[in-house]
Amino acid sequence: MMIKKVPLVDKDGNQIEEKKGVANFFVNQFSLKLAHEKFLKATGMKITDSAMLGPIYFLGEQDGIKIRTLADDDENKLNMQKSIYTYADVEASISWWKEAERVLGTKLTEVDAEKVAQNLLTVDDFIFDDIPEKESEKLISAIETVNKYIIGYQESKDEEKKKTYLAVIKVLLPEQYAKQERLNLNYRQIAELAKYGKNKDSVEWNQFMEFARGLDHFNEIIATKEEQQKTKTELKQEAEAEALIKKIEERKQKAQIRKEKRDELRYKIAVWEVKALLKLAFAADSVKTAVKKGAKKIYDGSKAVATKVKEAFASKKTQSKDEMSM
Repeated sequence: MMIKKVPLVDKDGNQIEEKKGVANFFVNQFSLKLAHEKFLKATGMKITDSAMLGPIYFLGEQDGIKIRTLADDDENKLNMQKSIYTYADVEASISWWKEAERVLGTKLTEVDAEKVAQNLLTVDDFIFDDIPEKESEKLISAIETVNKYIIGYQESKDEEKKKTYLAVIKVLLPEQYAKQERLNLNYRQIAELAKYGKNKDSVEWNQFMEFARGLDHFNEIIATKEEQQKTKTELKQEAEAEALIKKIEERKQKAQIRKEKRDELRYKIAVWEVKALLKLAFAADSVKTAVKKGAKKIYDGSKAVATKVKEAFASKKTQSKDEMSM
């Protein structure tokens, strides 16, 4: 299934800018007048001219509180559901369309067999989301059967036969065939579809519910009181979870900061230790050099004294010899 809101355009054909907090739906002027003019007065909705719709009413940024207040009253809520409309492009299987029509009690779309017969069908023309894998082969076989009648329709020149072929194609066309339609639904219809779809174990209905929950003021106008309470609980749990995650992240950041400070301190200490060792090494070299110089000086001094003593001793020895020869 593919489903998305159709952006509204103004009377000049320009897309109306969608803003955060502003409801992107319009309120049908006629039904609004009949159902609850007090709603218009209470919300002070802005009026814009639309190329698609003519004059339309838009809710402003601050109207959320007013909407919630009005929605507390069941009659006002029902009036709002009936008066607020939205456009959406929906591509869904024929089976989904039939279910939606049963829920709403109205015809939403019709299969145009003549349009289907313009081209041979391929698997891309079908939605396989809710088809069990074992059923896929049956669907492909059914597509091949329909294609035989499409070929017969395209090749036939007999108008009566062509009508027969179209009737058969319409009957045999698998319900997984993807049909696209632009819908104009009010919030009451969406609420009925959402009530039905929330309990369906179906990919397509899950996708529709995702679309519905994304509509402006879904919780206030469309959701049941039970769902509103559940939403409040979920929002509270989400807020608590986000607060816990934030606290954990803050702790991680603080731990990282402490680690960076410790690493910086360790680096500074390491640098200091290296400098201290270098100073000691330089000091040791200085002492060593000084000791060497002192030792050399002492050695040189001792050597000089020894030389003088030796010279004195030699001189005295010579003098003694001279005295003996006399």
